Amino acid sequence: MIKMNLTWVAVVFAMLLATRQALAEDVWFSSLDLSKITQGWGAPQKDLSVSKQPLAIGGQQFKKGVGTHATMNVYIRPNGAQRFRAQVGIDDNSGSTNEGSVVFQVIGDGRLLFTTPVMKPGDKSSPVDVALKGIRLLQLVVTDASDGFSFDHADWANAYFETSD
Repeated sequence: MIKMNLTWVAVVFAMLLATRQALAEDVWFSSLDLSKITQGWGAPQKDLSVSKQPLAIGGQQFKKGVGTHATMNVYIRPNGAQRFRAQVGIDDNSGSTNEGSVVFQVIGDGRLLFTTPVMKPGDKSSPVDVALKGIRLLQLVVTDASDGFSFDHADWANAYFETSD
């Protein structure tokens, strides 16, 4: 009897988990209107680096994300999204192994919610995990780390908005 009840509990749990996953439709950053992004060089790229190569940071490749270039700025209304998550860094295909430096920032309603240290070519990606509860206007920023924007190919890899708790 206990074994049968545990089986039913497992089945119900699996059904609830599947329902939650079906209802939760996370939104990829790359699915948004990229024409709203301003940046210092080139055009933002959906699921590619700014130089139209596969996204790669610190030797790791990513299938989803947005390839940009410092200085970069975009405003997004989270519309109830609970979190913003990403892996950020300088793209391995920036064209230089020692030039380029960026700082990634996430700003919510004018408050700094996340910042990286200065990132250089070859650095491993830095994880972004920002709670968005109550945030009405989100700003994603890439600065040139105050040394010019040469080779500042900045990737927002695996970037998405989590829409469920």
